[in-house]
Amino acid sequence: MEFATQSLVLLFVVSTMLSVGLLLSVREIVSALDDRRWLARALLANLVLLPACCMT
Repeated sequence: MEFATQSLVLLFVVSTMLSVGLLLSVREIVSALDDRRWLARALLANLVLLPACCMT
């Protein structure tokens, strides 16, 4: 049951991200990647801060 739950959660996250990504144009994606400060903050939050919060 645990494997099924983890698989379904992963499927949900991937499909949600894909659907949001398909709503964006290439110009919108490139303009978001051009803002280096915002990109660095987003990566820091998603790759460092959120996992750190989950560990406690």
